[in-house]
Amino acid sequence: MTNHQRDQVAEFVDQEIESTLKLVERLVNQESVEDSAAVDICLDMIEDAVSPLAGKHGRPSFDGLSNLVCEWGESNEEHRLLLSAHTDVVPADGIWNSPPFSLVRGEATLTGRGVCDMKGGLAAFVGALKVVARCGGLCNTPVSLVVTGDEEVGSARGIIPLLREEIVMGTWAVCGEPTSLQIFTGNRGVIWLRVEVHGKGGHAGMAHTLDNPVVCAAAIIQALNELTFDSYDERFDPTTPCLTVTSLYANGRPVVNTVPDVVTIAIDRRLLPGEKPEAAVSHIEIGRAHV
Repeated sequence: MTNHQRDQVAEFVDQEIESTLKLVERLVNQESVEDSAAVDICLDMIEDAVSPLAGKHGRPSFDGLSNLVCEWGESNEEHRLLLSAHTDVVPADGIWNSPPFSLVRGEATLTGRGVCDMKGGLAAFVGALKVVARCGGLCNTPVSLVVTGDEEVGSARGIIPLLREEIVMGTWAVCGEPTSLQIFTGNRGVIWLRVEVHGKGGHAGMAHTLDNPVVCAAAIIQALNELTFDSYDERFDPTTPCLTVTSLYANGRPVVNTVPDVVTIAIDRRLLPGEKPEAAVSHIEIGRAHV
């Protein structure tokens, strides 16, 4: 790229800043919490914003939830870049100094629910696509804008089925959801597990006749905490895989003088890039077998 071309790109970027900020404001004004009509309204806004850029647009739906997939360039997926985003936000609980669903512009900040996670990044994707189009390269650029509406609740009706059914395919992906406003070149994965421990419950006064699953569950949790990991990646904190027992709960309503029949252990296991979910589960199963 020549210096003249760089200057032209910079000029186009400057010209898109205000329209990008206005799009952020319109998106933030929508209270797009889980399963609200505002999720679709935000998708409509994005589709309207990129419609003048041509390309192929689709609204694949899973279990009643729509997604937006816009594609440009050749169909060769070996060179395709995915711009991955979502419109949903978590509820604006707590005390706010300004209305959470109304964008407030500061001198160098934007305040509102979803600015970072991730309506700001979504609007930036739209602005970037407009700049590439103005440079005359979008039609020949294998890039897809993928916008879902359930990222905050697990993506079961969004990016997961889009990838599973190969509606969305590519080699690289950019997620516009910053961590401390820094650029990261990788992302951790996650698996959620539940381990059920079955025993024989009853009245605590007859504990000698019972098989208390809480005792076994405690031993399993201790074994999980003692697991060691060989994987390492200095890009992340922590630099090794992370396993957390997030809860322990008994079937039925807990009563202080009653032993439950079943206890469930909930586990959050974070994966480093390159780790396979199957291997992580096997590692846990091997560790549990030694309890």
